[in-house]
Amino acid sequence: MIIYGTKIFNKILGYFGLEHECENCHKKIYSRLLKSNRWIHIMFIPLIPIGAKYKKICPYCFKQEDIKRKEAKELMEQPDNSGQSIDAFILHHANNKTGYEIWVINNNTQEKKCVLNNLNRTQINNFKKNMGLKNIKIEEVE
Repeated sequence: MIIYGTKIFNKILGYFGLEHECENCHKKIYSRLLKSNRWIHIMFIPLIPIGAKYKKICPYCFKQEDIKRKEAKELMEQPDNSGQSIDAFILHHANNKTGYEIWVINNNTQEKKCVLNNLNRTQINNFKKNMGLKNIKIEEVE
């Protein structure tokens, strides 16, 4: 039996562009740039790349905007704004199966904000995969 199909790999490229206000949360931010590569695989081994998509993501509210490759290349030619230190973390309420919350913290100002709540483990895994957040930490709370 041969298993085949497609798989998408997401990678965060960095924070690029000029500082602007997010249309959704109205925070002053540098957009996070995410690249999604689609590959054909056989027996779970990626063999042939078949396309890439780019997205600008607000690091506070995770609003996504699809952009064209040309626009992504133009953004990457601008300075990388890695000084913007915004991290996400997950809180898990141990006594509740849908007790996961996604929080964002601005490490420069120590401002914290809950952006999603009442999530189950599957929703958390999908969020991490779609946002390219592999190493997001989960904190257990009572």
